[in-house]
Amino acid sequence: MTIRHLFLVAALPLTLLACGDKDDGGDTGEGEGEGEGEGEGEGEGEGEGEGEGEGDSPAPVVTEGEATCVPASSGPEAVVFEAWVTDPQGDDTLDPTGSTVSGELGGTVIFTDNMVCGSGYCTHSLVDGTYANVNCAGGADITFTVTIMDEDGNTSEPTVLSWNG
Repeated sequence: MTIRHLFLVAALPLTLLACGDKDDGGDTGEGEGEGEGEGEGEGEGEGEGEGEGEGDSPAPVVTEGEATCVPASSGPEAVVFEAWVTDPQGDDTLDPTGSTVSGELGGTVIFTDNMVCGSGYCTHSLVDGTYANVNCAGGADITFTVTIMDEDGNTSEPTVLSWNG
């Protein structure tokens, strides 16, 4: 329960007391003109309320991401993961090592590793043989997902990377 909810719960009995029938002793009913009585007010019960999910999120947003095969031309074969990110607090506020990339094959997560991030860009690479099937031949069958974190601990929505085999 948030502090706001606790405040509302604590204030509810006071509100009910203030809204109850009350004889203020000064109104005799005498006087001229017509007054406005109780009734439905315009907009009663309508309008935008406060709550979670409103406004802009402080979390980073992945604008593009890909997993790419790097063939073994001058070294071992590798898969490189890249994500381009914007962060409302500034692209330079990404947590340098708090972001992750994971691979899922057949409904099973086969790896989760940290990415290195800075200035709106995150990357990681795996050499063939680090994890089973995470290579140029098996990469198309794996769902690679990144979650990016900023220095304040805000995390992006999990984003699936496109495969560039």
